[in-house]
Amino acid sequence: MIAGTISKKGVPKTVDPIRNERDIQTICRLLKDKPRYCALFLIGTNTNLRISDLLRLKAGEVRDLKKGDCLTVIERKTRKRRDVVFNGVAVEAAQKLLEYEPLEDDELLFHTRYSKRKPLTREHAGRLVKESVSYTHLTLPTKRIV
Repeated sequence: MIAGTISKKGVPKTVDPIRNERDIQTICRLLKDKPRYCALFLIGTNTNLRISDLLRLKAGEVRDLKKGDCLTVIERKTRKRRDVVFNGVAVEAAQKLLEYEPLEDDELLFHTRYSKRKPLTREHAGRLVKESVSYTHLTLPTKRIV
């Protein structure tokens, strides 16, 4: 997951990864009472998947993963196949989410409140990151790429 803002259409902005372990822990504490958002943040930071690929993960794809297992994802942006290694933190986050909210194998891991077959929007996930980052000392980048 990266700290950044959703830019105006056609105007890219620079974004930086959250590298400081303390900042990641702070954001996790803030999201502790929101298991879906916490799992989204932890899986995103530990797998380095783009948000569009994270939002398409299904419960059946992550249900039986163990630490070090690979999940093959076809990236939405590039349409390339990519093997994503799930470390212990990402696996634990997925398992906790599935314990909190039992889902069928074909249901989305990060779904809307109204339908388990519709993903959260990228905009909603962006607002979540922006809101979470605002509670840390991190600043959101405003420099535009030229």
